[in-house]
Amino acid sequence: MIRFKFKKPDHKISSHALEVFRKDQMQSLAFWVAGPIAIILILQSIITDFKLYPEVANSFWVMLRLGIIPVSLSAMLLLKSKKFSADLIVGLVAIYIAGIHSYFLIKTGYVNSKYFHSYIQILLGSAILPMKQRSFFLLVLCVLGIYIGTILSGGYHFGFILSGDAMFLKTYIIMSFLLFYSIRYARLATYKAKFELENELHSRQQEID
Repeated sequence: MIRFKFKKPDHKISSHALEVFRKDQMQSLAFWVAGPIAIILILQSIITDFKLYPEVANSFWVMLRLGIIPVSLSAMLLLKSKKFSADLIVGLVAIYIAGIHSYFLIKTGYVNSKYFHSYIQILLGSAILPMKQRSFFLLVLCVLGIYIGTILSGGYHFGFILSGDAMFLKTYIIMSFLLFYSIRYARLATYKAKFELENELHSRQQEID
């Protein structure tokens, strides 16, 4: 009499499997979503520059804006190669964009400038990507550091965060973190369901064999 012994499938997902899944998602989203959207926003923002600040917007501003396109395309190629850390590539591009907007802030009135909304776009754009928690925290700190450093260099005191238009900043920071964790847990739940289904199908196939 032949007895078959079936091994119970392991439903515990290893940290390595989760990291592989996260990297694949990161490269895919950053390449197909973040890259094209960034380029579209850049072209749209050039028109906005001349509408908001026609007295200071010039060809140099256009060059700064258009300079982000080759940077974004280079980042997309590096992401596609999968030889570099996706978190690092996306983080460097975000910091580069934040640095350019610090120049726009300086030229258009610091806390009275309309360009601080661009910092919020960077934070929310990063929040939809499956970055590591540590990478996301560091990126938020770097972007905020550039923003706050720019404002302080204009002679403003640190209390500007608690008053006026800067109040929105805290709200959007909280929204960025809520968005990041909401999407993070949704992705994790989806992957766990997929993993368990594959285990179940494999187990059924073993029984049939």
